Amino acid sequence: MNNKYRILIFDYLVSGHHLEYLNHLYKKALQYQEKKFIFVLPLNFTEVKDKLSWPDAINITIHLEDFSKINKTSGLIKSFRLSQLLKSNIKKFKITHIFLISLMSFLPTLPFIMNSKVKISGIIYLIYLYRWKNEGSLPKLQDAFKYLLFTKMKSFHEIFILNDALSARYLNIKFKTNKFKYLPDPFIPIPEDKIKNIREKLNILPNKTVFLHFGGLSRRKGTIDILEALELLPTSQLDNLCFIFAGKVYDDISTEFYEKLNKQKERVQILCFDEFCEYTFLGSLCLSCDFILIPYKATAQSSGALGFAAQFNKPVIAPNDNLLGKLVRKFNLGFTIKNITPKSLSLFIKEEMFLINKSKKSDYLRINSIENFTNSIFSKLTNKQETLQ
Repeated sequence: MNNKYRILIFDYLVSGHHLEYLNHLYKKALQYQEKKFIFVLPLNFTEVKDKLSWPDAINITIHLEDFSKINKTSGLIKSFRLSQLLKSNIKKFKITHIFLISLMSFLPTLPFIMNSKVKISGIIYLIYLYRWKNEGSLPKLQDAFKYLLFTKMKSFHEIFILNDALSARYLNIKFKTNKFKYLPDPFIPIPEDKIKNIREKLNILPNKTVFLHFGGLSRRKGTIDILEALELLPTSQLDNLCFIFAGKVYDDISTEFYEKLNKQKERVQILCFDEFCEYTFLGSLCLSCDFILIPYKATAQSSGALGFAAQFNKPVIAPNDNLLGKLVRKFNLGFTIKNITPKSLSLFIKEEMFLINKSKKSDYLRINSIENFTNSIFSKLTNKQETLQ
């Protein structure tokens, strides 16, 4: 084993896409037996690891840390505590390279307490370029400072911009660097033999139009906006509609969500699966629906729902704004609504009977493959050129 490269992959969460990304990187690391990989993960990894496979490997070590107190903090305090814990693991495992699943959480303190000889890489999800015009002076200064750190501090090696090649190119030009790299947002196509149309099983009549909203259900995902849009529709418009909510309801909306849900259940067919939904079940729901609702508040970043829409050729209904709207239009993945609100969403739903399926087969799945995701990262981590598909 080559001790020249001791690569630390560090994450303080294993929920949602975190677990998926970690699994992609773990399986890729299996191909590099000559290099040592250490995964530092939270204690609750043991509770969720069985959802995916983690083959034993002599070149990979999984080390668990208690992040519970850190995850209750935010801002500068969280940045400092994460950076301190990262530093202690670097010393413990004699690390040469670091990859962070959520890079921004470690700023601004990380580069000031790190040994500049250790190379840091990581992923940025929310791209400030899209929200710049709507920000106040303080957030703008904070963004500018963080990106100056990326470009000026030698410890930062590769900064991966998720699912936005144009922003990566622009940032390199703006900051006169080549550190910013485009990173495909990986999607795992669901095997077709594992899914089926379950409308009949769910007691959904053939003449009904089905709207699906899935993933972590929260305020920032627009979950409450969907229910408020239903409140604005006359009962006569709801007879031939069905709405499915699939995913864990977050605490920030739980009480309000169920109050509104129970009221609307008296007017329209609504199905709710408040739980972690297996991918095969989500695939069956996508196959069975007519539209996928993603009225997200955070539009400056990508969404895993786009991969489902592409695989099952089901149109999304999404905001027109920023990166999310741009991806929907670029890959012909559905419809976008300008200034999406409960009112504008209700008007769109009211007119849905006149719509055609706007989505069509595109390059989204080919470009956003797991291979392209892992090859982009490992070509930099291991100094070995990987071929993109």
